[in-house]
Amino acid sequence: MNADWTPQAAEELAREEGIALGEKHWCVISSSRELTARNGRTPSLDEVTAMCHVTLAEVKTLFPGEAEEVLARIAGAPELERKTS
Repeated sequence: MNADWTPQAAEELAREEGIALGEKHWCVISSSRELTARNGRTPSLDEVTAMCHVTLAEVKTLFPGEAEEVLARIAGAPELERKTS
């Protein structure tokens, strides 16, 4: 995980994406961070949705665009582990 990550950094990154973080966003972000710490890699959206009990469609609505990349950036995933399409 990015050692410089803070909740405030996540808020700022989300604002840059036009996202106002709410309770569900934080659940998804926390789940993503926990899975990354546990597994040593950025989790798939399926892994995050299962852990956070939200649907894939909800995650894509919460993190519009390339949801996996947007979530990884806001959650502080290391760039080398993120998708580079």
